[in-house]
Amino acid sequence: MNRLSEPYSSEPLYNVFKPTPAAAKWMAAQERARLGIPISSPIRNMWDVLENEGVRVMAWNLVTPKLGGCFIFSPFLGSFILVKRNLGDYSANMLNFVLAHEYCHHLIHRQQKGITCDPSGNYRRPEEYFAQWFAANLLMPEEAIVPRLTSYLEKSDGDINAEIVMHLALDFGVSYKAMLYRMGDKRIGLIEKNVLPKLSKEKPKQLLAKIGRSVPRLEKFSQFPNEYREMVFDAYRSGYLSLSKLAELLEITLEEAKNELQSRDIPINLGINSELELLSDIENA
Repeated sequence: MNRLSEPYSSEPLYNVFKPTPAAAKWMAAQERARLGIPISSPIRNMWDVLENEGVRVMAWNLVTPKLGGCFIFSPFLGSFILVKRNLGDYSANMLNFVLAHEYCHHLIHRQQKGITCDPSGNYRRPEEYFAQWFAANLLMPEEAIVPRLTSYLEKSDGDINAEIVMHLALDFGVSYKAMLYRMGDKRIGLIEKNVLPKLSKEKPKQLLAKIGRSVPRLEKFSQFPNEYREMVFDAYRSGYLSLSKLAELLEITLEEAKNELQSRDIPINLGINSELELLSDIENA
């Protein structure tokens, strides 16, 4: 049976009756266990986690300043997550948190069909707070932060400084700001409230230079889900598409299409096999 004829379940994977920080922590721990990810292991690539779970991820340039992503569910197509491709310096760590946030909606908010963070007034809805708490617990479990923090403190003067926070942010695949406020969360209490303002003024770029580390960067986020891209390449490999049609479907240049084919060891056919293909090539030139 064609998969598109089989409805996807809109039932949540977890039943959360009250969106509290404690419930978010519980759910994050349960999800790590379900995925087989130890509590002490960082999750540096949420994109892979989502696609392995059947969630299609797309990245577009979005002009709304505070909108980092949105979640859409279809009973016939499943879950989709759209993320902001133009996230500053294309920091993989910033993207990681956005994806973890949207993943929460996939797990428990499918009945709502679609959820978008609205910066004009609805951003502070309970489900958005819950998704933030879930993402923080999924990516930065307290049980994993403390041992690494202890290790860094043993090599310093015993005080938590901006450099240590930056090290931890890189270790866990999140931004400096995300790690700072996670450690300052009153439920964890690793950084005292009166110290947060001072540490929040530090510039991540200067800290990176100081500690000699760099943030992983994704030079180009895919506009289409990997599943769609691979279907296009398979169709080309089987002779159903011309080079120009492949480039059109992926919205890339002919040169980029050639490079993609070469990276996959797919032979490039520059010949014209039919009058229809010739007209297609001329139209798309």
